[in-house]
Amino acid sequence: PSGSGKTTLLSALAGRVAFVGDVRVDGVAARGGVGRHLGSSFAFVPQEDVMYRQLTVEENVWLSASFRLVGNRIGRRERICHAVARVMEQMRLAGVSRSTVGDEVVRGVSGGERKRVNIALELVAKPRCMFVDEPTTGLDATAAKEVIGCLRGIVRAEGITIVCVVHQPRHEVFSSFDSLLLLARGGRIVYEGAPASACGVYESAGLVLPPMCSLSDFLLDIVSDKAHLEPISALWRARVESFAASAAGGVQASGASPGPLARVGEAATRIGGIGIGRQLMLCLVLHLKLRYRRVGTPLLEILLTGVYALCVGIIFYRTDFEGPLTKAEQAQCPSMLATLCTLPIKDMVDKRTAVAQLGTAIITSLTSISLFARDAAVTRRYCSWGVLMPNYVIAGMTVHALELAVQPLIFCTIADQLWGSQGAFINSYIVLLAVVWAASGIGYL
Repeated sequence: PSGSGKTTLLSALAGRVAFVGDVRVDGVAARGGVGRHLGSSFAFVPQEDVMYRQLTVEENVWLSASFRLVGNRIGRRERICHAVARVMEQMRLAGVSRSTVGDEVVRGVSGGERKRVNIALELVAKPRCMFVDEPTTGLDATAAKEVIGCLRGIVRAEGITIVCVVHQPRHEVFSSFDSLLLLARGGRIVYEGAPASACGVYESAGLVLPPMCSLSDFLLDIVSDKAHLEPISALWRARVESFAASAAGGVQASGASPGPLARVGEAATRIGGIGIGRQLMLCLVLHLKLRYRRVGTPLLEILLTGVYALCVGIIFYRTDFEGPLTKAEQAQCPSMLATLCTLPIKDMVDKRTAVAQLGTAIITSLTSISLFARDAAVTRRYCSWGVLMPNYVIAGMTVHALELAVQPLIFCTIADQLWGSQGAFINSYIVLLAVVWAASGIGYL
């Protein structure tokens, strides 16, 4: 049920949150969680569909494969294309490979297909163990069955160990799992074993499966009822103590050999083995695609700059510079006002320049922050794959450079006409270009 700590347990086992205790993989201690122990042989699929919604299904999967699949450069492109095609076929996404993922504004693929894309992003890295956090949440019964069916087919075909967190599954989804860990409220473990055997455990406590009732719904009702929490917890503790007594020393036997996942962990390599140069090139490709798909954002930025230049130009319309008093007039000033007499009589240039720089910087930083805030979760996911943040930032600012060059050009063209073309156009343009370039970096920090 909700609040039983399913996602917390999965995140702790993966090493994504701090915890107190030990994690063992096939009897071997995994310091820092399963993720750090298995390295690139481990994958974690978050509950949210974290991906670039403006890209197509195939582009998202291709970027994941390009960042994560390492090896000899010879034939690398063919290996990546083969891996993408294989995963698209396994996750039944071949029919929508050219479709945009879509979001709340732009229509895209269905919710079930987006969930499968979320899984495909990790599956393309060829992990040996994969944690999937609530892959059926928000889906109808048919879409949830299709997602779990894809995962079960991958387990059978690839031999991957998949750990899923599910909430209120239908009977066909529930029966697809090989092993079940049942959690009650408060994170209490009340059952672990084959799903079909769970009903027999609770019959001794008087909890019998009613006729025409789904086993998954029956178990969910039991663990959600506070009146049954203590009896079933005590019943399970008794069974665990019985198992421990009969198999004392079996797991910790000195002659026990590590299992297959433990051996994978011993030889695992860290994610992100591609070179820095190739990472930067892939980040450039990514940002170019995003800028091309988000054409409305730079147009809005340019429009705001034009409107702001018009407002500032009207406010400081034809404001002239009038220098200080002449030497003869300064000589007649009282000694107490001698310093003031050397200042310009009328100087609006500095003020309007400051207003121009401040406004353009705010417009640029706000648009950059809004873009990065939208992609912050995706960026963190890419960084977990080994993508270096400096590469991501440099690529984003490089692609943004063309827009940054246009923005001060528009401002200077409009404002200088209203100001009477006072001052050097090139100097004003260079200063504003430096300001907007620096301000655009705020959104990436």
